[in-house]
Amino acid sequence: MASLCPELTTRHWITCAQRAPHDVGHDLDREMSVMSGTAEVLGAALLFLVFLYHVSIVFRYYVKFTLFLFLSLVGATAFIPLMLVRPRHYKNALYPAWGARQVSKLLGLQWEVRGMENAVNDTGCVILINHQSALDLL
Repeated sequence: MASLCPELTTRHWITCAQRAPHDVGHDLDREMSVMSGTAEVLGAALLFLVFLYHVSIVFRYYVKFTLFLFLSLVGATAFIPLMLVRPRHYKNALYPAWGARQVSKLLGLQWEVRGMENAVNDTGCVILINHQSALDLL
């Protein structure tokens, strides 16, 4: 049994097999116009977001901070399989550090290091950080 397809009024029903071929094309045109309307709305929304990014410093900060958090999450988890090859090896920390440097470059962050004259080059040291925000990860 063929499924029923409503026509213009609810009183008249015909089977899909009886529908004229030009009706099917009309439905396809209607679907295409809805899809193109959706694409236009998404394009306008994207243009508005680009406009906000260039105009608002606060919006730019939130975009970069969101990207930073997402990319840090990806960068922290992406290297786990590589770290499992050499578990507990001290050089495993270099992989996420490299990823963090790439995130910094991508977002245009610049770092100024002060006090390098106090760092000892030929021995190990412990660095204590009081995390004030998620940006301390870098």
